[in-house]
Amino acid sequence: MATELNTSFDIYRANLDLALRMVTFGLEGRRDACAFQTQRINRDLAAIRKLQEASSRSKDLNEYNAACQSMWQDYLTASTSIWQEALGSAVRNQTAFGDEMREALQSWQSAWTTQCQKAADVSGAGTPIREWMERFEQAITGTTPGAMPEGNKGAEPTQTAAEGGRAKKGEQHVG
Repeated sequence: MATELNTSFDIYRANLDLALRMVTFGLEGRRDACAFQTQRINRDLAAIRKLQEASSRSKDLNEYNAACQSMWQDYLTASTSIWQEALGSAVRNQTAFGDEMREALQSWQSAWTTQCQKAADVSGAGTPIREWMERFEQAITGTTPGAMPEGNKGAEPTQTAAEGGRAKKGEQHVG
């Protein structure tokens, strides 16, 4: 009588939760990257507009140079702000990702451990596995009825793949 191993829904739920968390973090990372790219585009657009305005309003090169220096100050200030914000976001996301993955993997491990304990249960449900393991151990040690005991000198040698037949006593075959 063989019992079939019924995988509980907890394992499927844990696998799905782990996969969905990973996809969620990937998409949130893409969203954040797009937000920072939008900020960089807006910064560049503002700088170009200031240059256009400076070129149209400036009466001489000194006035244009002063407007350009002002534009570069604003540009570098905005760049520094974006970099600081992006670095802070990366650190927060890395910490959150680690915490979420640790939690998801603990849930996953718990679901799998519970299922494995059910499979190896010593009650009636785990008996076929236990019997199979006992037979396997007996076969390895050579104590199973029908198994060739160790030291049986009269036993026939096994067939070699190279010759397709039985090896003769005393011959050595290299495979």
